[in-house]
Amino acid sequence: GSAVHLEILDASTDTGAKQLGRAFHCLALEGEETFASRYWTALKPKGSGSRGAWKDELAAHEGRAFLDPEDEATVRAMAAAVRVVLPPETMQPEVSIFWTTGHSPDIQCKARIDAIRTGRKTIIELKSADDVSDRAFLHGRYGVFSLGYHFRAYWYARGLASILGLSEPPEVTLIVCESHAPFSVRRFVFDPLVLQHASGLWDRALDVYAKCLATGEWPGYGQDVETIRLPAWLAGELEDA
Repeated sequence: GSAVHLEILDASTDTGAKQLGRAFHCLALEGEETFASRYWTALKPKGSGSRGAWKDELAAHEGRAFLDPEDEATVRAMAAAVRVVLPPETMQPEVSIFWTTGHSPDIQCKARIDAIRTGRKTIIELKSADDVSDRAFLHGRYGVFSLGYHFRAYWYARGLASILGLSEPPEVTLIVCESHAPFSVRRFVFDPLVLQHASGLWDRALDVYAKCLATGEWPGYGQDVETIRLPAWLAGELEDA
C-alpha cells in the first residue's frame, strides 16, 4: 500500500478464524476463569420454538461471545497442547506497552504482547496455523514471512527494549499450534538477519509516517501513466514455447 492507505487504515474485517484465534489466546494465555467470563457454548436448539429459545439464550449470555461446541473442543485441545511448552505460571500474559520513537514530530507507538516470560525479558508470540511443517509455515504462501510475523516480532522487541532501556532487543519466541488434530506445536526464534531485515523495513516505514505527519500530505501511487512490462517468469514461458 501507500501512505494514503495508512491514513485511512482501519481494523480488518473480523472472520471466524480470527474469532477462534482470540478464544485460543484467551484460554491458553489467561486461563479458564477469564475464558469462562468471555465465552459460552451450547447446542443450538432445533424444532418448534427454537428461534425464541435461542434469543433467550443469547440474552442470558449478553456480553460473552458464543463458541460452537466443536470450536470450543478445538480451542481446548490447542490450549492444552500449548501449556505443555508454556505453563501459565511461567509468563505474564497480554502485556500492553507504549513508547515513542524520537522522530520529529514524535510518533506515539503501542503494542500488545501475547506474553512475557516471568523473570526473563523474553517475548512470547502465540500463533495458530493449519500446517506447521517447514514447507507450509516457513516457506509457504501463508507462512511466517508472508503473514509478517517477523515484522511484528521485531516491533514488539523494539518497543520493550525502548521501555526497559535495553541496548539490544529482547528475544522473541514464536509458539505455533496446529488448529486440528494432532494439534502439533513448534517453537521458533528468529535469526538475527531476519530481525535486521525487519528493522530496516520499520525504519523506512516510520520515516515515511513521520514525514506525512509533519507535512499533512499522504501520497498515493501518483498520477503518471506507467508502462506494464513483461515479468521475468512470463518471459521465460514465452522463450520455452
